[in-house]
This record gives sequence, C-alpha cells and structure tokens, in this order.
Amino acid sequence: MLGFMLADARLGAGYSGSVSQADARMIAEETTLILEKRIEALELSCAALAQLLKDKFNVTEDEVLKAIHDVDARDGVVDGKITQAARVCPNCHRKVLTRNPTKCAWCGGNLSVMGG
Repeated sequence: MLGFMLADARLGAGYSGSVSQADARMIAEETTLILEKRIEALELSCAALAQLLKDKFNVTEDEVLKAIHDVDARDGVVDGKITQAARVCPNCHRKVLTRNPTKCAWCGGNLSVMGG
C-alpha cells in the first residue's frame, strides 16, 4: 500500500506497481523536507499575524489562546487539531487516509468527485 500511495504522486506515469526501498526512502526524505518547509512557513505566518493583532488591534495573548481553543473545540473535541469529518471512498467504502487525496490509497479509485 505504501508504494501505491507514494508512487502515484512522486514517480509519475512510469509507475510499475512497486517502489524499491531506496526510492521509498528518497520519497520519504523529500516529503519530510517539503513538510518541514511548510511548517516553517506556517510558523512565520502565525507569528506575523499575532504581531499584527497585537500592534494594530491590541489583541492580547490570552485572547489569541482563547480563539485557538474555540476553533479547536468546533469539531467537538479539544485535541490541538482541526478534525474533519471522516470521508469514505465511494468505490471500496474504506476510510480515506489523507485530507486532500485524488485517489484512494486502498483501491486506487478516483476521489476527486468527492470534493474537499
């Protein structure tokens, strides 16, 4: 299953149905770097927004923390993350494993018709 999930997105049309350990390692390392860069950009954006809120609107840190708590609680569970409703593949009826997939990791079925 891991090979299918990674190969489709990273190895292109030449996908043969399997991924070597070396290729899987390389893909994992590249993905990790991409995620690290995304986290760094999000941290910078959050810090800038917090600074703007403080400087322009006199929003306190406690007010920001309360807003974070309120947003976290919207899904009914305060767990430090935004949990989206579970999605199910219309083809194999298994739980979709990622937030914005185009193909089901289980059966390979098209998920773009499901929406976000």
